[in-house]
Amino acid sequence: MNSNVSKYLPIVLLVGIFSQPCFHVQAQHNELHKDPYTEKFASKFSYNILTELHYNDAVDGKYGLIEQGELDFHELHFKAGYKVNKHLKIKTALEVEHVFDSQYDGGDAFFKQAYLDYHKTQKVGFKAGLVSLPVTASHSKMYAGVELAPVEKYLSYAWRELGILMYGDLSGKLSYQASVTTGLEASEISSKYGIYYARNSRLFSSINNIAAAGQLQYKLNNHLTLGTSVLYSGLESNQEYGSELKGASYTMFEGFASYKTGAVTTRIVGVYSAIAETEKINYALHEHIGSAQYGVLAELSYDFLYNAQVGKQGKHLIAYGRMEAYDTQYRTEGFEDEPKYQRQEYTLGLLYQPFKRIEIKTDYQWLRSADKSGHAQFNIGLILNL
Repeated sequence: MNSNVSKYLPIVLLVGIFSQPCFHVQAQHNELHKDPYTEKFASKFSYNILTELHYNDAVDGKYGLIEQGELDFHELHFKAGYKVNKHLKIKTALEVEHVFDSQYDGGDAFFKQAYLDYHKTQKVGFKAGLVSLPVTASHSKMYAGVELAPVEKYLSYAWRELGILMYGDLSGKLSYQASVTTGLEASEISSKYGIYYARNSRLFSSINNIAAAGQLQYKLNNHLTLGTSVLYSGLESNQEYGSELKGASYTMFEGFASYKTGAVTTRIVGVYSAIAETEKINYALHEHIGSAQYGVLAELSYDFLYNAQVGKQGKHLIAYGRMEAYDTQYRTEGFEDEPKYQRQEYTLGLLYQPFKRIEIKTDYQWLRSADKSGHAQFNIGLILNL
């Protein structure tokens, strides 16, 4: 499949880049030759294509370049939706990741979302299919950073599972989400990456383990939003290990807050997770997984074009900074924790949006572990939102 991804990627890109003018020409043609059936379908169909290219260069201030820079076609995201009626929608998203990055063996293609969305009232709605779990704070379209923050990537980022999700807005200020889905895969949990690779995130998943998650967000005023999430997933059911993982489970608690006033935006996230029966898991997997993990994140950004006339045209120039601390072996059972998994990371960067559908990001990171290892890293990101 990886060779096919690389083979057909140029075709997909060309289709995405030239699709908008083609649709525009077709729209002009339809003005002369109107087809009521075509017009009805077009009015209900929506699409979006997002491409993201990254350049990462690990450097050190004292010794200079320590390894060759890496160019990564990070993401090609095609999203499509169809409005069946005013209550029911069909939404899908196909994603191709890391196509030119050797670390990922040629990249991969998969469905990011595929679900039915039924929303009759503001207070109650349902999604069924491959849905995003209701964890972590929602990102704006222009999130600070070329790369996703590790605290969210490894501990709490909203991945996809097969199941049902209920959502709604109760008062204009208080919103909720709750889901029951397929759960985590215990055999993919690791000391370094936490639950990152244990997420199924695909249309074919096992129902051996079930996950339940919920989130509340409260908009205190026009500036401050508070929220909390909780997730529970069984880990004990695995055909390969039989009853060896009996009683194993994963529980995560998260709190977050965001404050925006004028050009200034701040964001704080705190995550704590616990894994039950880690001694059994480590014995079966030959791993050193911690029984508890934690992560904290603080972020500050300022938009220099907020009060300028160009800001109304979709232009932004945002400086941002982020501090993170996390430990995937915060607590351990049966072995000593390894300092290299206790991390502190600092990011300073700039995001420029010259046009509504183009973003250019660049940032510099200081990545350190408690054992004094680590490096500095320079990143550039180009995003086209077609």
